[in-house]
Amino acid sequence: MTMVFSVYQSTILILEYLHVVADVLASHSRECFEAAKKAFARLDKMIDSHAGARNVTILFNLCDDIRRFNTKLDVANFFRALAGVISNIVQYNTNDPKATSVADICDILTNKAYGDEINRLVRVTKLSYKSKCVNFKYRDTVNYARNVFVSPDSPARQWWYQTCTEFGWFHTTGQKEAVFGTRVPVDFHISLCEDVFGPQFNLNYMSGQIEKTNTHFGGRDINVRRVVFVQGSSDPWYPLGLTATTNPKSPVIFINGTSHCATMYGTSKNDLPQVTAAREEIDRLIGMWLGLKIRTQETLQNDATNSTLNVLLLVTCNFVIYKL
Repeated sequence: MTMVFSVYQSTILILEYLHVVADVLASHSRECFEAAKKAFARLDKMIDSHAGARNVTILFNLCDDIRRFNTKLDVANFFRALAGVISNIVQYNTNDPKATSVADICDILTNKAYGDEINRLVRVTKLSYKSKCVNFKYRDTVNYARNVFVSPDSPARQWWYQTCTEFGWFHTTGQKEAVFGTRVPVDFHISLCEDVFGPQFNLNYMSGQIEKTNTHFGGRDINVRRVVFVQGSSDPWYPLGLTATTNPKSPVIFINGTSHCATMYGTSKNDLPQVTAAREEIDRLIGMWLGLKIRTQETLQNDATNSTLNVLLLVTCNFVIYKL
């Protein structure tokens, strides 16, 4: 079997995810990084006062008054949602030229014409929520995830189940810099697993399951052949994967300045040179392993649907791997 894959080491929490998100903001400009940090720091303080919580409810267009739903889990869910707006944009930055980019959110976060840092963060949040109110209530999130009816537009339940039973990978705000506040501890995610899937899905259970996952698949010590591992330096997931080749039978391509699954998108005239070079190397490797004629980038652009990348690869961008 021949595959393109990004290997991941399973772990209960992943502090590095939001750390990379912060690094990407800083790489755009230090001013952008500082603006985001100040916004979340102010929000962290506002949420604890009656007047501040009222202002948060109004400014962020919350669906309910956060003064009435002010448990640690509700507040954590709110901060998770806000950090998720920024991290999602960072994760897929530049993959789709029409989508909101890091440059777009940094232009807002650093534009003093929009008011103070909190008001600028509100504008960034509206890039995702638009005119919809922000539903931060923890109980609503639990009820949503308990819905067993599969929707192709909303695979959240399936994803959460995998994190609670195989991977972990819980995004928390315990980073030293605390760019996204301090309100989302690992306990929040454990509570979510227990409340959605049952009390048996506790920390001890998850720790055992994660150990089994790493034992079965090998984690960073995975032993496979004819697999090419692709990572991007701006992908918040990359710290859990391989960034250098340790086994010549399963080479690693680490692409500077690219985000999540950048090589999985169709070719474009706007592609970064390093993305084009990575696709050519992937195509060369797959062609060599399958004994096919090597195709050039020009051929790929003229006939992308027939490319080795699109026809002969079993593309599993994330989280599925077969041990050979």
